[in-house]
Amino acid sequence: MELFEDVRKTNGSLEERIRQTEEVLESEEDFVLFEPHLLSGEFVANPSYLIRKEGRFFILQAAAKAGNEYAHREHKMLVTYYGNVRSEWKELVLGLGYSCGVLRRMYPKLATSSWLILPSSNREIGNRERTLSSDKIEEFLKCPDGSTIDQRRRDSVLRFFEAGEAVSLIQGEVAIAMRALEKMRDRRNSPDPLLRYACRNCEYRTGRTGDGFSQCWGKLAAPSPHLFDLHQLYSLKEGEGLLADRKIEQGDVSLLDISEAELGGPHRARQKLQLKCARSGQEWVDPQLATEMSGLEWPVRFVDFETSQSALPWIQGLRPFELIPFQWSCHSLYEDGTLEHAEFLHSGAEDPRREFIATLRNAIGSDGSLLIYTDYEIQVLDTLRKRFVEVSGVRDVDVMWIDELLCSGRIVDQHDWVMKYYCHPIMGGRTSLKKALPSAWHSSDGLGGDPRFFEYFMRNSDGSILDPYQTLPELEIAGKRMSIREGCGAMKGYRELAIGVGRTGKDAHKALEVLMYEYCKLDTAAQAIIFEHWRMSLGLRSQHGNKKRTERDLCSGTKK
Repeated sequence: MELFEDVRKTNGSLEERIRQTEEVLESEEDFVLFEPHLLSGEFVANPSYLIRKEGRFFILQAAAKAGNEYAHREHKMLVTYYGNVRSEWKELVLGLGYSCGVLRRMYPKLATSSWLILPSSNREIGNRERTLSSDKIEEFLKCPDGSTIDQRRRDSVLRFFEAGEAVSLIQGEVAIAMRALEKMRDRRNSPDPLLRYACRNCEYRTGRTGDGFSQCWGKLAAPSPHLFDLHQLYSLKEGEGLLADRKIEQGDVSLLDISEAELGGPHRARQKLQLKCARSGQEWVDPQLATEMSGLEWPVRFVDFETSQSALPWIQGLRPFELIPFQWSCHSLYEDGTLEHAEFLHSGAEDPRREFIATLRNAIGSDGSLLIYTDYEIQVLDTLRKRFVEVSGVRDVDVMWIDELLCSGRIVDQHDWVMKYYCHPIMGGRTSLKKALPSAWHSSDGLGGDPRFFEYFMRNSDGSILDPYQTLPELEIAGKRMSIREGCGAMKGYRELAIGVGRTGKDAHKALEVLMYEYCKLDTAAQAIIFEHWRMSLGLRSQHGNKKRTERDLCSGTKK
């Protein structure tokens, strides 16, 4: 089929796409083919574009990764000073090199050029391209003459980056890998797996019975907790190698096979705490945490941001992947146990950054400690501060407020306290909010019945208590079931609100808002649940010592 007047596109099954690509290649005409499927022997490659012009092939790979035009002009973007492909570009260059390798097998006598199509970090999106990213492609493509297209190409944030030098550096590596695969195919048997620490991140390690990881590892995949569950396992070295590799060779792959004497490096304290909990099977709340908590100023405010970074922003004047905070949630815990909630969600297609800061400033005021989970909120505020100054050239009210807040000493990283003072066997080696919450929730005797958090207390069909994130709603939106239970889901929800199904459908817009409000609200409620669990565990409050509230009073707040 033809995508545009002079651009063809493959479609259908894999076999149909291969056949359509071969038909185009067999013609004597020059062409531009979108999503080609190249077949050589049993190797199939599908770059973004294949162009034949004047007896020469051009392979183009589009990617959602920002390129730097200035660095590329100096031959520094893809290749290091020492003549190696930069690690952050290696995977993309290998994929492009593989496509070139397959095409050269098919047409060894024809010259091939390789290119990347990337959004440029040096450019801001214009109004015309913003229209394209807002799903109005038909309007975008209307042009009175060819010069309009040329102008749009010159102004576009999407740029062509020649990658021939980088591809040439990995050609040998790609050729060796392709020959190895052919030999494996000819032998018709799988190679013996080399079991190493690198298997920790195997894409086939799903936790399901009989998964690909289990097929390679056999009985060594079975121990629970596993060696791979140790916090920052990579940090344990033995000479030039890894402790994990020696343990695997010896068959000692249970977490409990690690002795305290083998721990070391910057993560030793956390690793030691994890092993202690794993061996005892008990939760640990360090009494020293009480000293840290006593230094907080009431009310204690738990704050969380949701942000988006789009390769092609729909807001004019933004650069590719520029940070856009679009939602915040704040639970304020008072000394008498009262818990109040406030929140903000920008659901339109306009720039939300100034409104985000203004509403946040009004909500958190100038009193109380602010508990965040990791320093991400600090990074977001600092990024906004720098961007505001860059655009306006002055330190306006928003910039001065951010400066004052960041230097106030009010902000405390709750995740840092988890790292130092809190551990539970079910957390494994992870310390994220999604792991810390169920640990506290299932360990507390009183929080499930606490009216402030009762909306999250639900049981499974077998009577077990659900993780609060599993209680979040699932709604039908534009004919599809949708839920938001992690940050990537919130990003997708925001896009749908701003320029997707939520932009044109009132019911879809309302449903998306419900999902996003409930998810972000739980993030800060989770912080409060963990905090209150710590206070009960340390004897800083009784299970029933705080003021009880009715369901009508629960988490009262405002929506923006």
